[in-house]
Amino acid sequence: MDLLAPQPSLFPKLRSPAATAGATRPGPGSHPVFFAILPPPDFEPELRRTVETCRRWGVGASLGAPETRHISLVALGFAQLLTAEQRAAAEDAAASLTFSPFTLRFDQVASFRAKPGNKRPLVLLPADQAPLAALTTALRMAIIERGLVPQRPPARFHLTLCYDRADLRTRAIAPLTLRVDRFTLVRSVFGETRYEHWGEWPLDPAGR
Repeated sequence: MDLLAPQPSLFPKLRSPAATAGATRPGPGSHPVFFAILPPPDFEPELRRTVETCRRWGVGASLGAPETRHISLVALGFAQLLTAEQRAAAEDAAASLTFSPFTLRFDQVASFRAKPGNKRPLVLLPADQAPLAALTTALRMAIIERGLVPQRPPARFHLTLCYDRADLRTRAIAPLTLRVDRFTLVRSVFGETRYEHWGEWPLDPAGR
C-alpha cells in the first residue's frame, strides 16, 4: 500500500479526505495515521547490505531514512479527520489483541510501479505473508467490534528500502529475518521525514 496515495477516512461519519479541502493527499494539514511494524535499529545493517546487493541490478539510490522505516498494517486516514474518541477506540482495539510474536523471513526485493516520471519504490518482500495477514485481520476485526470501519488491508505487505529509477521486477536475495514482537500507531508528519509514535503494543498470546 502506498501511504502517499490518497487514503479514505476510516470513519464513515466523517467526510472522506477527497471531500475535505486540502486533505486529498498528505500536506501541511493532512498527516496520515496508521498501525505499522517498525523494525528495530539493529536491523538497519542488513537492510543496507541488501541495497548494496541491488547495485548489480542498476540501483543507485541509498537506503532511505530509518525514521520512516515500516511495514504497514491498517491505515486510519488523516490525523485532522480523527476525533479523540475515534483514536481512543482504535487504541483500545490494539490493546485488546492476543497475538503471538512471530519471525518474518524476507527473501526477495522488487520494484513497485510508480506514476510516470517518479522513481519506483524498491521494496523488501516477505517469503510468507500469512503472519502479517493474520495480524492485520485480527486488528481490523477488533476495530470493527468497536463500531469503526477499517479500510482494506494492504494488497502486498512490504518494507520500502529506497526509491530508484531501476526496475528490478522481482529478484531473490540472501534471506533476512526480523522478529516481530510489537506494533505501533504512528502519525506521519508531512514534510519532516519522521513519525510521531502515538502508541505501541507488544504481541502477547495471553493479551497481557
